[in-house]
Amino acid sequence: MKNRVKLLALLIAALFFACACSSATGARAADERVWSDAQRIYRSSSLVVLGECVRAHLNEDGVTCYDLTVGEVLAGRASEGDLIHCADGAMKEGQTYLLYLADENSAVYYSEDASNYKLLTEDPLPVSEDGEVAFPGARLPLGDIRANIEEQNEIVSSPSETYYYKDLSALAKACHEIFIGRAADVPELSDTRFRSDSAGATIENALPAATLQVEVYGSLKGALRYGEKVPVVYCPALCDEMTDAATLKPLTYDAADAAVPVKGGVYLFFLLGSPDLKQDMYFAVNPIQGFAALDEKDRVHVTYLNRALFGYYSLDALVKDIRGIIDNS
Repeated sequence: MKNRVKLLALLIAALFFACACSSATGARAADERVWSDAQRIYRSSSLVVLGECVRAHLNEDGVTCYDLTVGEVLAGRASEGDLIHCADGAMKEGQTYLLYLADENSAVYYSEDASNYKLLTEDPLPVSEDGEVAFPGARLPLGDIRANIEEQNEIVSSPSETYYYKDLSALAKACHEIFIGRAADVPELSDTRFRSDSAGATIENALPAATLQVEVYGSLKGALRYGEKVPVVYCPALCDEMTDAATLKPLTYDAADAAVPVKGGVYLFFLLGSPDLKQDMYFAVNPIQGFAALDEKDRVHVTYLNRALFGYYSLDALVKDIRGIIDNS
């Protein structure tokens, strides 16, 4: 009889332990799913902030909208105290929320001081007084979210393809920014983590790269203006992955073919913006055609590998042709 009682007790204990383990495993799996969702939403967002709801009101269509004051910028281009407008979800005045936002790129009808955004989560994520964020299915510490965002932001979001252009017109039209500038700083290449999205898949790798600090002198295309200093990602290894923009066939260049920037050098830059609006950086359109060296007499220096610019010796002539292309685009 005693043996039976002992055996029954052992079975109950084993069952309890198994249930406890299953519960813990299920909780971990749930947390992992929430973190995975948070990271996915972060990559899709253009701005991540903590914002306090300061006003609820009806818009011209009779829909309830909300104004929020930014208390902290976790990622993206905004400042503390900025006013943002959001028409998604339901919010309470005085409550602070963690907001993953996408820029609506449209003006708010009633205010010139607010920026219009779309909420990327199904509902706003309230932040408790003890610093926890109520995600669906789990409560995540705000400190852990900050650390995770910082870790993700260290990975450079790069264009998914690197194209080479055989003619000036195609090159000028492809670039987001074209300007004369000085390479104020040219660090040594170091292993840099990159992330790109292509055909619905996210690809991550590490390549030798450097972030140049470039001072803008004069702009031919884009929003940059005289005196601005911008970070420009330079990665010679991307020569290995270049595609002919006209034929879409792979090219056989390698890192040794890349143009080499020199600290203090003045160049005509051909750049792309970051695909991630939260990362304030630019990319050479490709390692060969990203910048053309200029000398003190405003002469252009490129190798025969840069077919779009080869044959140009005068900066004036090159600028005239680029302006003509842009004006007629």
